[in-house]
Amino acid sequence: MLRMATLSILLAICAWSIIGCGGPSNEEIAVKTAQQWVDSSIGQVSDAVVELVAGEYPALAGIASAVVADQVRDNLEWEYSTPQREDDDRYSLTATATAEIQVQVPLLGSQDYSASMPFNLVVDTNERTVVSWSPNLVGASIERQ
Repeated sequence: MLRMATLSILLAICAWSIIGCGGPSNEEIAVKTAQQWVDSSIGQVSDAVVELVAGEYPALAGIASAVVADQVRDNLEWEYSTPQREDDDRYSLTATATAEIQVQVPLLGSQDYSASMPFNLVVDTNERTVVSWSPNLVGASIERQ
C-alpha cells in the first residue's frame, strides 16, 4: 500500500514537471510567430524596402525597380528584438530587415547599397498571430557602400 502511494506520488510529480516545463515561453512564441509572419508577408516587406530605396535614390526606381525588388527578396536578412509584454497575451517586438543590393546605374556603373527597415509587430501569443504591424520609417536607412 505504501509502495503504491509512493509510486503514485512520483508519477504525479513526473507528469507535473513534464507538463509545466515542456512548452515554449510566450517570448519564444512571439518570435516564432514573427518569423512566420515574415515568411508569409515577404512581398509586402520587400515592397516596403524597395520603396525606401526608390525614395532615397529616385533614379534607381525607374532604372531597375524589378532588379532591386528581386535582390531585396533574395538578400533579406532578419534580426528580432526581445519581445516586450504589452498585455496578457500581447507582445511587441521589432523585426528588422536588411538587404545588400547591387544596381547597374548608367554612366556610374555598378553601385552597392545596404537597406535596412525595422517593422514594429504586435503578436497575440494565444492566437499565435501578428495582430498589427507597421514599418518604422524613422529607423529605416539606406547607405551607398
